[in-house]
Amino acid sequence: MKKITLLGAVALLFGYGSLSAQSFSDDFESYNVGDYIGANSSNWTTWSGTTGGAEDAKVVNDKAASGTNSIYFAGSAAGGPQDVVLPFQGAHETGEFVYAMKMFIESGKTAYFNFQAETAIGTTWALDCNFNGDGTFTLNNGVSGSMGLGLYNNDAWVNVELKINLSQNIWQFYVDGTMESEFQNGTNKIASLDLFPLDATGQWWVDDVSYSVTPYTLPTLNAGVSYVGIENGLVGFAREVTAKVRNLGTTDLTSFDISVSYNGATLNETVTGVTVTSLTEYDVTFSGTATLAAGTNVASVTVSNVNGGTDDDSADDTKSMNITPITPGAGKVVVGEEATGTWCPWCTRGTHFMHVMEESYKGYWAGIAVHNGDPMVVSEYDQGIGALI
Repeated sequence: MKKITLLGAVALLFGYGSLSAQSFSDDFESYNVGDYIGANSSNWTTWSGTTGGAEDAKVVNDKAASGTNSIYFAGSAAGGPQDVVLPFQGAHETGEFVYAMKMFIESGKTAYFNFQAETAIGTTWALDCNFNGDGTFTLNNGVSGSMGLGLYNNDAWVNVELKINLSQNIWQFYVDGTMESEFQNGTNKIASLDLFPLDATGQWWVDDVSYSVTPYTLPTLNAGVSYVGIENGLVGFAREVTAKVRNLGTTDLTSFDISVSYNGATLNETVTGVTVTSLTEYDVTFSGTATLAAGTNVASVTVSNVNGGTDDDSADDTKSMNITPITPGAGKVVVGEEATGTWCPWCTRGTHFMHVMEESYKGYWAGIAVHNGDPMVVSEYDQGIGALI
């Protein structure tokens, strides 16, 4: 059975979007075995938009989490060709979003899927999810980097859920009912699911797919902290503190106070003379820094005195993150070798990251640029490292 429901009598066509909840589910029981889901459903499609061919997924009945049917993915060495997309009826950036599906991944096989942030597929990846053949999974994206890892059971149906409070930028990832990761996302928006085998090991079954969207009604005046930015690193290092304040009301934000508390210290800023329109964000960089402390400590950012008073929703006024810096080994440094040459057009990237490492870990990092084929070459070093590149 596949279904979409709109819960509510009236859907707003103008303003901030529909106030009706949306839900969808598909257990693949309404298809015939061998059907392409994209060609037989208006809800599923493919990356290119061409359904009923190599990119599409067929209904099978050799495994199922419920009923008798599921869909099956099998990849090639070059990736794909299957590339199945489930749009979420628009790009959502407020309210609560829940996605769930069941997957069966055999030992030694892998699965991959991602969530797109924009309705135009291929514009922005919101989250990459890799399920590896050894029973581990990783979550990441290009903006926020690593956002979680955990375990799952091979050779069994696994229930995967993503629960998001988009208004407050709280993303939670569950496996078999246990929350494995909670994080803030630098790309706090979601528009579709993409199921894509990365290589020949990508082989898995999918069943009982569902999602729901519960809208958020914007109050008149509301400022929320949507992101806290403190880079992790080594104990004792000073780190810049940034935050994003989002207008989650209908009235422009013109001023507010913002503070961050970490390891017993508090930094305060006052922002005035701004115009932050509805659903846009304002980036704040604190004038002071946070000194990373040993252990796991909470950094909390709070917005207050919004437009000179109290806003209409206090639930999103504070956002927190845990910081667990690394204590370096006494008397130790990390040595990094970079193969480079003045003739090399790609090596500006290496130069940049050598500089980033020196700035981020000064005193604990020794970077060595090993030159090749230019006036700065040291032949013995060049020859010794050449076979390792």
